[in-house]
Amino acid sequence: MPNEKERLGLKSHPARLYSRLENEEVVCHLSPRQCRLKPGQAGFCRVRQNENGKLVTLNYGVSVQLTQEMIETEAVVHHSPGQPILSLGNIGCMLNCDFCHNWQTSQMRYVKKKDFYHYTPEQVVQTALNKGIGILSWTYNDPVVWHEFVCDTARWVGSKGF
Repeated sequence: MPNEKERLGLKSHPARLYSRLENEEVVCHLSPRQCRLKPGQAGFCRVRQNENGKLVTLNYGVSVQLTQEMIETEAVVHHSPGQPILSLGNIGCMLNCDFCHNWQTSQMRYVKKKDFYHYTPEQVVQTALNKGIGILSWTYNDPVVWHEFVCDTARWVGSKGF
């Protein structure tokens, strides 16, 4: 049975927040689950895996289609009432909520290639600027699971004077 990387044609990107152990095992510190992974093994989220003793992420820049929404659709409704936001949602999740309404993309076993697009941090920021949007929303599932992409995009936001 192919793993998620092979099944979906995903690319590896160096992950952060992990420790290397003996025998090329790693521990992912991104999640409270502290997944301990042998080479070739993926964590609970199924988007962070051990490749030859190094942790990689498979969902860097992988999102459902970028959408323009209004701040009122988010839990921070009182932050900037009436303002447009650019929403992004990744694949994979460290949770497995029975009530999840985005299970098709948050639970990797259900993800299909047609469910996602590839973006760079630069493309996300430029899309927001082109649309006159000053707020990015990491939404639809737990954004922590694509920590590296969120941090890199935040650096671009800062460099563009958002």
